[in-house]
Amino acid sequence: MRATFRARSGPRRSALPSQAGSATGPACSAPTLNTATACTSPGNAAPRPVSHRMPAVFLPHGGGPWPFVDVGLGDKTELDGLAAYLRSVRAPDGGLGKTPNPPTGSTYHTFLALLCHQMIDRPPEDADALLAFLDSRRRDDGGYVEVKAMRRSGANPTAAGVGLEQILRGGLSGEALEKTTGFLLGLAGFDGGFRANSLIPVSDLLSSFTVGWTLSRLGRGDRLNRTALRGFLESAEDPAGGFGAAAWDGGRDAEYTFYGLGLAALAYSPEA
Repeated sequence: MRATFRARSGPRRSALPSQAGSATGPACSAPTLNTATACTSPGNAAPRPVSHRMPAVFLPHGGGPWPFVDVGLGDKTELDGLAAYLRSVRAPDGGLGKTPNPPTGSTYHTFLALLCHQMIDRPPEDADALLAFLDSRRRDDGGYVEVKAMRRSGANPTAAGVGLEQILRGGLSGEALEKTTGFLLGLAGFDGGFRANSLIPVSDLLSSFTVGWTLSRLGRGDRLNRTALRGFLESAEDPAGGFGAAAWDGGRDAEYTFYGLGLAALAYSPEA
């Protein structure tokens, strides 16, 4: 894959149109919000209907709208049960945890839970408590922490915090936006990637993808050093295929391969 990255002169997505029009693949009409896509296979003039339902759920960072998603849940009893479960993971501090009756909320799980609320179209209760929880996780450096006792902001909780700001307040702006941007850019490592927090000396793919994606969603993707990110990305790639956490990681796995491909989309696209 390293050779493939280097050979491209433009964004990786530029290859998609030519693939879509390949003579060997099915020809598909453009889908709309109300009609299924119809495909015609080579040698078969009859259109082949395609289900409205997508095989995966698209999660916009920070929440909806959800125009292309059919989660397959519409029965009122099911939705009521899901909403009741989400209420059960609410913590006394206003956040949400991973399992029922948590003693304290988690920034990350609060973000995931609010995305679930959006998918089932059931708004969470007590928005004021959620806002207070979010404010308690923000730090003076512009970042966010996972639990209240933590003082040092991190890349991952900041990504979750930015998503929560988008859901609850419509996003960051002004001085708050600039401080968060500065915090994220300050996590840049000497190796070209981004670190999990300011105390960790080396970068990793998870943190690099998280920071890059969050800056992109904040409208600050133009501040990414894409040349440095490409170098870091190549150092984390295994010659046999796949990615590890970084050059110092002796292995490779599916999780870091996902982060590697996600970072490649950011590092090789001027539009990110």
